[in-house]
Amino acid sequence: SMYDNLTATPNRTQIKNKIEKLQGNTVSDQYLIALMVIKLNEIEQINLKYGLVVGDTVLVEASIMIKDTVRENDMVARSSGSDFIVLLPDCESEAMAKKVALQIIDSLSQPFEAIPAGIIMASIGIVFHPAHLATADTIISCAYSALYAAKESSADNIFITRLK
Repeated sequence: SMYDNLTATPNRTQIKNKIEKLQGNTVSDQYLIALMVIKLNEIEQINLKYGLVVGDTVLVEASIMIKDTVRENDMVARSSGSDFIVLLPDCESEAMAKKVALQIIDSLSQPFEAIPAGIIMASIGIVFHPAHLATADTIISCAYSALYAAKESSADNIFITRLK
C-alpha cells in the first residue's frame, strides 16, 4: 500500500518516489527542496495514559493539522509511529522552511479534541538541499539526523541542516 492505514496520508515510499520524480525533472542547483521529519513527542505517554485508540485519534488529528498548515503542492506522509515527513518542493530558502516548521509547531499546540491536556509538543528536523544531488534515502536519513539534533539541543525544537 502507498498510504498509511491510520491517517490515510501517503507513506514513506511515496515520499521517496516523489523525491526521485523531482530529481528526474531537475538538474539545477537552484531547485531546492526541504524535507522535514516531525516527531510528536508525547504519543507514547498518551498511549499509556489514555489507550491506543486515543493515541491513534491524536495521530489522525495531527496529520490533518499538518496538512492544513502546508501548501497544496507540499506532501505530508506518515513515516512510522509518531513520525511524519513533509516534503516542500521548490522551497525558496531555509527561512521559508523554518517558517513552515514554526507554523506546524503552532498548529500542533492548538487543542486536540481527543486528549484532556489538549496540546502536543513536536520536534522537527529539516534538510534543505538541491533535489538532484543526493539519493532520496540519503535526504531522508539526513532529515532524521536533524530531528535527533532538534530533540537534543534546539530551543525551538527545530534543527535545519544541509547535506555535506
